Formats: sequence, C-alpha cells, structure tokens
Amino acid sequence: MTISSHQNAIKRYGKEVADLQKKISSEKEKEAKIYKDISNLTSQINRSKTGTTLKTKMSRLVTLNKNLSSAQNKVAEYQKKLSGKQHSLQSEQVKLDKALKQNEKKNETDRKKVRQLETKHQNFVTSSLRTQVLLHNEMKESPLMIDLAKLPEKITVLFFAANPKDQHQLKLDEEIRDVMQKIRASEHRDAIELKARWAVRSHDLLGVNH
Repeated sequence: MTISSHQNAIKRYGKEVADLQKKISSEKEKEAKIYKDISNLTSQINRSKTGTTLKTKMSRLVTLNKNLSSAQNKVAEYQKKLSGKQHSLQSEQVKLDKALKQNEKKNETDRKKVRQLETKHQNFVTSSLRTQVLLHNEMKESPLMIDLAKLPEKITVLFFAANPKDQHQLKLDEEIRDVMQKIRASEHRDAIELKARWAVRSHDLLGVNH
C-alpha cells in the first residue's frame, strides 16, 4: 500500500473509533438513568401496601432490568468493536511509519545519487578547466607560437626557383602565380612582399641573408 492509502485508512479507522466511543458513552448514560430508575422503583415497591400497585411496579422493574441488560450488551458489543478498530488503527500507524521511513530512505538514496552526479560533474568541469589552463600555458611557452605584436609591419617572402635541365621540367611560373593570387586575396596582403629568385644554384643560398 502507498503512504496515502495508509493515511486514508488511519483517517477512516479514527472516525470509526470516535463513533464507537460516542455510542458507548450514550449507552452508559442510559445505564446510569436505568440504575437510577430501578433504585427509585425499588424504594417505591418497598413502600407499596396494595397488591395492585405492587404488581404494576414489579412489572415496571422487570422492564427496566431488560433495558439495563440490553444497554450493557450494547456497551460490551461496542467495546469489542472498539478494541478491533483501535488495533487496526495502531497497525495502520505502524505500517505508515514504516512506509515513511522507507520513502525517506529512498529519497536520501536519490539525493545521494544527485550529489554524486553533481560532484562528478564539478570534478569534470574543474579538470577540464585545469587542462585548458595547462594547454594555454604550454602554447604560450611553445616556440611554435607567434607573438603578433613582435612581428614587423611588412614581411618579405623569398621564392627560390630552380629547374635543372637534366630533370623533369617544373611549372614554376604557375606556382609563383598561384602564390601571388593567394597573397592578394588575403586580409594582410599589404603586409607581405613576395620576391622571386629564378635559376637559383646551391651556392647562391649561402648569401640569402645578405
């Protein structure tokens, strides 16, 4: 049964217990009144002097005793039912307490899983950020990184070309034309100066810095 089912059962048993207690109280009030009537009638019988009056009062006394017995039987019946309902009420309360504890345990398990997932996510984010910082620092220190602020305003690009006669002829003019087109189409075309040197020999490269 669900928690709400136990709560509804407790509410129902609680109402039934209250109704039985009210009925028992009502029957006991009847008993008290009958006892009082019997007491008064008994006194009257003791003072009666005529047979007719005595017979009438004795008949009345029998009726009162029957009513008293009926009231007592009803009280006993209601008390028996009351005991059963109270037992059922207590049983449902125990079941409800158990269900609430189980539900709380489940909720705590779910909250623990959520906390673990949050911690795992936080650790992942922290680890990722740490990795990014390390990579950033390594890239800053890497000789392959170019500090644009230290670059000259204009860069000279040398294109050395050689086409040995004893080998397959290269299309050097087409290559230099493609390079020039790429430079002209670039954003920083004005910062690049392309110079071509043709028929370069191996010993010509020794004076490239001059």
